[in-house]
Amino acid sequence: MPAKQFLSPIRFRRSVFRSALSDQSGASAVEFAIVIPIFLIAMMGIFQLGWMGYTQTRMEAALAAATRSTVLDSAVTDADVEQFIKDVIDDPDKITGVTFEEIDEKSGFVLTEVEVSYEYDFELPMVYSAPITLTATGTFLRDADE
Repeated sequence: MPAKQFLSPIRFRRSVFRSALSDQSGASAVEFAIVIPIFLIAMMGIFQLGWMGYTQTRMEAALAAATRSTVLDSAVTDADVEQFIKDVIDDPDKITGVTFEEIDEKSGFVLTEVEVSYEYDFELPMVYSAPITLTATGTFLRDADE
């Protein structure tokens, strides 16, 4: 019976290192652990962009409905328009301003521009957070004698 050959400490380390490198068990778990945080952050970013687009569209729709009401009912005031917009927006406390500016006056009518500003908090948890100001602008005609 041949004698058992013992490995020197350096050769033993090399053989352990080589066997560890060639062992593929658990590789997919490591890859998953590396990829999943990036994937989740990307998904949260896509969701945030979608929600920001929804908020912008909702704000524009509220402004369109408010300016339409001023055309249909001459008794509607600027304060009524502002309140209508705040009633439609999901979080009215984030509205930073509603401004009215008379642009032009012709033939007894005044062309008025309304601008609504909304501060949207774009957040990716533990990565990025910044306020983004969304604006919507609308115009309407109003009787000049009001």
